[in-house]
Amino acid sequence: MTQTVVVTGASAGVGRAVAHAYAARGARLALLARGDAGRVR
Repeated sequence: MTQTVVVTGASAGVGRAVAHAYAARGARLALLARGDAGRVR
């Protein structure tokens, strides 16, 4: 079963680290950030 995870603050700091960690585990991600700078790809 694939997890779907919503990450707020995904462009920097803890949010970015959390997004990368879940992506490495194969989760589907919904990422939220205030701006385009540092966007997770």
